[in-house]
Amino acid sequence: MSDEVYIPREGEKRIVVDETLCTHDHDCVPVKVCPVEAIRRTGDCPPVVNHRICLVCGACLKVCPTKALSVQRG
Repeated sequence: MSDEVYIPREGEKRIVVDETLCTHDHDCVPVKVCPVEAIRRTGDCPPVVNHRICLVCGACLKVCPTKALSVQRG
Protein backbone atom coordinates (compact mmCIF):
# COMPACT_ATOMS: atom_id res chain seq x y z
CA MET A 1 0.00 0.00 0.00
CA SER A 2 1.31 3.44 -0.90
CA ASP A 3 2.04 6.07 1.75
CA GLU A 4 0.48 8.69 -0.52
CA VAL A 5 -2.79 10.23 0.60
CA TYR A 6 -5.72 9.17 -1.56
CA ILE A 7 -7.67 12.15 -2.87
CA PRO A 8 -11.01 11.17 -4.40
CA ARG A 9 -12.17 12.85 -7.58
CA GLU A 10 -15.13 15.18 -7.29
CA GLY A 11 -18.33 13.15 -7.00
CA GLU A 12 -16.50 9.84 -6.58
CA LYS A 13 -18.12 7.45 -4.09
CA ARG A 14 -16.10 5.79 -1.35
CA ILE A 15 -16.64 3.75 1.79
CA VAL A 16 -15.78 5.52 5.04
CA VAL A 17 -15.55 4.31 8.64
CA ASP A 18 -17.23 6.30 11.42
CA GLU A 19 -14.86 5.63 14.30
CA THR A 20 -17.46 6.88 16.80
CA LEU A 21 -19.79 4.02 15.80
CA CYS A 22 -17.14 1.32 15.40
CA THR A 23 -16.62 -0.45 18.71
CA HIS A 24 -13.72 -2.49 17.25
CA ASP A 25 -14.05 -4.99 20.11
CA HIS A 26 -15.11 -7.90 17.92
CA ASP A 27 -14.11 -9.72 14.74
CA CYS A 28 -14.61 -7.29 11.88
CA VAL A 29 -17.02 -9.02 9.51
CA PRO A 30 -16.56 -6.42 6.72
CA VAL A 31 -12.88 -7.43 6.52
CA LYS A 32 -13.99 -11.00 5.84
CA VAL A 33 -16.61 -10.22 3.17
CA CYS A 34 -14.76 -7.67 1.05
CA PRO A 35 -14.24 -9.35 -2.33
CA VAL A 36 -11.00 -7.46 -3.06
CA GLU A 37 -9.59 -7.31 0.50
CA ALA A 38 -9.80 -3.51 0.53
CA ILE A 39 -10.62 -3.42 4.25
CA ARG A 40 -7.89 -4.15 6.78
CA ARG A 41 -7.79 -4.07 10.53
CA THR A 42 -4.74 -4.23 12.76
CA GLY A 43 -4.99 -5.14 16.42
CA ASP A 44 -7.73 -3.31 18.31
CA CYS A 45 -7.95 -0.42 15.83
CA PRO A 46 -10.94 0.44 13.64
CA PRO A 47 -10.82 -0.95 10.09
CA VAL A 48 -9.17 1.02 7.31
CA VAL A 49 -10.42 1.09 3.72
CA ASN A 50 -7.92 1.08 0.86
CA HIS A 51 -9.77 3.39 -1.52
CA ARG A 52 -7.43 2.60 -4.39
CA ILE A 53 -8.82 -0.94 -4.67
CA CYS A 54 -12.28 -0.65 -3.07
CA LEU A 55 -15.08 -1.40 -5.54
CA VAL A 56 -17.72 0.39 -3.42
CA CYS A 57 -19.85 -2.73 -3.90
CA GLY A 58 -21.52 -2.29 -0.51
CA ALA A 59 -20.94 -5.84 0.77
CA CYS A 60 -19.28 -4.44 3.89
CA LEU A 61 -22.16 -2.05 4.58
CA LYS A 62 -24.62 -4.91 4.79
CA VAL A 63 -22.69 -6.89 7.42
CA CYS A 64 -21.23 -4.27 9.76
CA PRO A 65 -22.98 -4.91 13.10
CA THR A 66 -22.55 -1.32 14.31
CA LYS A 67 -23.38 0.35 10.95
CA ALA A 68 -20.06 2.20 11.16
CA LEU A 69 -19.48 2.02 7.39
CA SER A 70 -21.17 4.32 4.92
CA VAL A 71 -20.81 5.68 1.40
CA GLN A 72 -19.69 9.25 0.89
CA ARG A 73 -19.04 11.28 -2.23
CA GLY A 74 -15.66 12.91 -2.59
